Amino acid sequence: MTLTKYAQEGRPPENCLTLFGFQLDPRYPQQIIYVLPNSPAEAAGISAGDKILAIDNVPIDKMGFFDIDRSLNQLREKHILLLIQKSFGEQIRVKLSRSDATQSSY
Repeated sequence: MTLTKYAQEGRPPENCLTLFGFQLDPRYPQQIIYVLPNSPAEAAGISAGDKILAIDNVPIDKMGFFDIDRSLNQLREKHILLLIQKSFGEQIRVKLSRSDATQSSY
């Protein structure tokens, strides 16, 4: 199923990592495939199709799904700083926590 299909159906895919309101699929570990409504990720402007470039200033281009999962889970009780490439090319830095989110252009 494609990202567009998930968005059209308005439901998250199954068997995916969900943290801070965004989901990653093991087949596409750097790409955000779904954003939960009213989540910190949505508040920060993250959208399905965006790509994570770095987690807490550590590039993830050579990381697999389980490495990304481990990095995100280690930070889940605090906050995370993500470098995101929007689907239209712009890069933004996003700080996510359980209760809020902030965004700045990069």
